[in-house]
Amino acid sequence: MKFLTFVIAISGAKGHGFARRMFENNPEYRWYNHPKNYLEHDNKFKKLDFSGHHFQKQFADGMSFPHMFDRIEKYLNDIDGYYKHIENEIYECSQDKKLCYVCHEPPKRIRERYPESNIIQILPTVDVLEYYFNRHLQTSMLFPLQVNIHKRPGRTKFLNDYYWEHHNYSLKDKDHCLMNFYKKDMNINEVIEMEWKKQSSLYYQNIQESCYANKTIMFDNEENLFKDQI
Repeated sequence: MKFLTFVIAISGAKGHGFARRMFENNPEYRWYNHPKNYLEHDNKFKKLDFSGHHFQKQFADGMSFPHMFDRIEKYLNDIDGYYKHIENEIYECSQDKKLCYVCHEPPKRIRERYPESNIIQILPTVDVLEYYFNRHLQTSMLFPLQVNIHKRPGRTKFLNDYYWEHHNYSLKDKDHCLMNFYKKDMNINEVIEMEWKKQSSLYYQNIQESCYANKTIMFDNEENLFKDQI
């Protein structure tokens, strides 16, 4: 799928902001132009309250791009079957234009599944990694859980027990998020330690797999990141 561009970023490290800057007004790309993706909208998506550059993968006509990679694979009992199921949806969303997708995934796995895709990897330099990890705790970890996947056509048969654990938890906690989900079984320090190990492990894996990306951009602040044009 040559029309797919994947923006890989560490959680909390400007992936959505970069995608907005590069592709929101790019005529070659179909943008996620659902009205609620804009901060000035009175009833914007809840995630935009935590991270203003975030956007949902939804279009003004009501179409939604399917979940991929870290957004859903932990919830699946048949990963290959799921990707086969969503293939037509991806083409329908494209409407003969390019599409971008932001995720937190090593580039090798994306290259293996979509060998012709364009992969842009943005990574903070190691000296500011902790800063962006703390931002992850204050944003991504507070996003609502993914608990409505089963409502989309044909998804239910692919969903595992972990998904339903999240869904059932959301029925009990109106402010459900990943942080609260973990804190029911762990204290805050244990959650932070677990997340640091996970995020830093992903970070170094992404660096090691840079050869699988079309381009890797290392940045130490937002100004330097946005100066680098594709």
